[in-house]
Amino acid sequence: MAVLGKTSKVTRTGREFGPGSWLPGLVLIVSLSIAFALSMFVQHREERDLARSLAEKAVSLGNDIEKHVNGEIKALRRMAARWEDQSGTDKQQWHRDARNFVSDHSGVTTIEWVDRTYHVRWIEPLEGNEKAQGLYIIFDEKRERSLKGASEAGRITLTPPLDLVQGYRAFIAYVPLYVEGDFDGFMVGIFDIQKLLENYLPAGFLDGHYFALEINGKTAF
Repeated sequence: MAVLGKTSKVTRTGREFGPGSWLPGLVLIVSLSIAFALSMFVQHREERDLARSLAEKAVSLGNDIEKHVNGEIKALRRMAARWEDQSGTDKQQWHRDARNFVSDHSGVTTIEWVDRTYHVRWIEPLEGNEKAQGLYIIFDEKRERSLKGASEAGRITLTPPLDLVQGYRAFIAYVPLYVEGDFDGFMVGIFDIQKLLENYLPAGFLDGHYFALEINGKTAF
């Protein structure tokens, strides 16, 4: 009996942020398959080599994406640290910093500051994100538990994939801010999933391949 497609899968499991830890609570599952008939039992060398090649490609791709996301979140944490060191950042300076961040970090489309009342106050860029201005981010019980828990514990939170009011699919990193020991909101990075993947998938890659990305157990792409 023949099947269509041979799938190789790799799971990348991160750790929750805590003292001295940089890795987000991130699970990436990268699956690759090629659409042609393979025997149910791989017996030929060429087929075994193909399966091995796909598995290696899946591991490499998963590693690259994970390293990239972790690097972006580290940079966001440095931006948050400047806020804390200065007991807040001047609004114009914040917008300059955020504009440079978006320009320099592929996949991150938007930086926000959410205040201590959990409302989005500053956005860079504002164009295309107007609907998020003033948004109350704990609009359901699950997000309230997650974000209030993060603010109390000083824990960076990474959301599952979300369909944003801005009109695209993304996941969001929330970095809690503290000024003189008091919670002062979040520095927020929004990752456009489509743009993030475009950095790693060569043109035409999906022709004849199946690709799936999961974040925290939820299919993102």
